Amino acid sequence: MEILYYLYIAVTSLLLFKIAYIDFKTQYIYISDLSILAVVVSLYKIYIGDMLSSAFAAAAAGIFGYVIYKISYLIYQEESFGLGDVFLLAILGCYWSWPLIVHFIYFSFLLAGIIGLVVLAFTRNRKYRIAFGPVLSISVFLYYLWGLPDIYSIVQFFKSKAW
Repeated sequence: MEILYYLYIAVTSLLLFKIAYIDFKTQYIYISDLSILAVVVSLYKIYIGDMLSSAFAAAAAGIFGYVIYKISYLIYQEESFGLGDVFLLAILGCYWSWPLIVHFIYFSFLLAGIIGLVVLAFTRNRKYRIAFGPVLSISVFLYYLWGLPDIYSIVQFFKSKAW
């Protein structure tokens, strides 16, 4: 089972890297890449017996992403949070399962805000578009490296004077 886990991590990492690279370059996420990622994640979750929790988390993340998609479209009258991002968020919901997806979404949006502030500071261009797919992909790796923190730990980190 351990070798299968490492194979799963390797395949999902490569797919996330591909999705992030293409989204960064073109501002587009291909359905074929998302489909392959969804199949890989779903098959692994079925294999380990965690499909119910993963399906619930995928639905919750997908609904959350779709609400953001609709609200951003109403505000900006253009697609600022794309449907590819919604689908990727739903797949990552399946990847993380419940309740980790809640903490991961908070972590990802916080990281996106920090990246947005850095880009704004260096470009001074308020119309600059940042692809969210790379942020989600980077968030997966950073979330692992940080030890899968919960929202409370993340808030405490930013409240502390450690950084």
